Amino acid sequence: MIKKVLSEKDIAKRKLSSDKRKIEQKKKYLAEWDEMFERMKSYKADYGKTTVNKDYLDQKLYRWFRKQKLIYNHPTQKLPKEHLEKLNSINFYFGDGHKEQEEITENKWMALLKDAIDSGEKIYTNHRFRYKGQGLGTFLVGVKQANKKGKKLRARKKITALGFELDAHGREQTVVALRFLGNLENNKEMTKQSFQANFNQKFIEHKKDDVPEGIKQAISDAWFDRFGEERTWTKITRLKSADDFINDFVKDLFKAENPTLIRFFPRFKHSILKRKSMFNAEQRTRLSNAWRECFGADLDWDIEIKRHNPEVTCSYFIKDLENKNKTTSKQKFKQRFKKTIHLKRKAISKETFNKINKAWENRFGEKLNWNIVTSDEDVHDQALKFLDDLLTDENAKKSAYLKRVHRMSKFKNHLSPELIKKVNALWKLRFDEHLIWYPKKKLSEEDRIKLWKKFRYNVKKNPKGKWITGPKTMGKLYTWANRFRNNKYALATVAFNFTEDELKEMKREGFLVDINLAKKAKELNI
Repeated sequence: MIKKVLSEKDIAKRKLSSDKRKIEQKKKYLAEWDEMFERMKSYKADYGKTTVNKDYLDQKLYRWFRKQKLIYNHPTQKLPKEHLEKLNSINFYFGDGHKEQEEITENKWMALLKDAIDSGEKIYTNHRFRYKGQGLGTFLVGVKQANKKGKKLRARKKITALGFELDAHGREQTVVALRFLGNLENNKEMTKQSFQANFNQKFIEHKKDDVPEGIKQAISDAWFDRFGEERTWTKITRLKSADDFINDFVKDLFKAENPTLIRFFPRFKHSILKRKSMFNAEQRTRLSNAWRECFGADLDWDIEIKRHNPEVTCSYFIKDLENKNKTTSKQKFKQRFKKTIHLKRKAISKETFNKINKAWENRFGEKLNWNIVTSDEDVHDQALKFLDDLLTDENAKKSAYLKRVHRMSKFKNHLSPELIKKVNALWKLRFDEHLIWYPKKKLSEEDRIKLWKKFRYNVKKNPKGKWITGPKTMGKLYTWANRFRNNKYALATVAFNFTEDELKEMKREGFLVDINLAKKAKELNI
């Protein structure tokens, strides 16, 4: 192909035409500038920012927004003074749009924090703390963690300027210990029991090693001044002796104004009868005499502790629901339903299920909800506590936290997508693997036999009708089935699950099938 050589006149004409086109474009741009500025004002009123997203429907506004930034940041070009003043009047952001979004989000949290401070709210720096339905505690934890990496320092200055100290509300052991010491010295309303429970939770076992010795000594001195006893930093366990169990029971029996069987018989079954072997004849006689004195009846030490089957448990629940003289509140019935009935929902008959629903509706005028066992807030709090613990636990054991995830997975549908993403992201960060919410179901021998038979008769996957092919088509089932090929004793333990024709097919494929051995295994119930 021969290229056309342009003359100097042609080049000059093209240049002139290009210049004219640029002048026309500039005139059009200046003529439309005020109209586009009004569009930008409307956009900011709707979205609260001046950064236009790349996929925004009004592409003309997006191009205009980009042009303002390009001219402003250009080394030689400048925005007209009038244009710059108008853009500054709406706080047009000439920098990176992501930073503007960060600033908007940050300002929102600062306004919420100021409102909480002005309202006198007790603010905590942990994931569990929420204010007006928003995770203000999570924001504060995020800022604090980012500060350790030298990030979000400006946000910290803003928080400090509002009069809130992040370190004073942290979970570091030094901060926690100082807070505990302050309460010990100044909080006169807290009881010794409350302080002891608080102490056990925050300092016993490995956590105490992170507390400086000076603060430990100060806590011990303050404890002695307040309660007149030495403060021990080791865990105290009290194992009850047989005499303790009997003495406590007899003491409570005579201390009660109107002792009833409904109150004391369950306690006898669960605290005394379960430990029957640890009591001698003298101790049993002492309790039996006290029981006879209170209730005028002999105490039976030979009762068998039996668990009610699901139908019996449900029948008691239905009976109490139908009893109009029983003044139990709806809340109490709900608690009882969650603890006993709901757990047995798969083991009861359809007839019992319908009876429970009917009795509930007749008593409370509403349908019984079998799906929601715990409220959204309870599950939400569990997830926030999980995040908080996983974030601060330096020696986190994956197996222990995985058990907590599996417990939460039952109610995963009550968690927000944002919270689930946070849990997944933190798990990936701590253990460098994707989180599996639902525990893998372990297949029984019976389940595998069913899958094996299903594979044998699957025309698509196994058109030749073989009992064993390869791992590509059989998957994990191959390893399990392959062990029967050369082991007649292993095959004999499952052979009675197959017909005679199926066993003959296996034999033709090389399986060591012994019919007599299979019959013997079946007789012995191996």
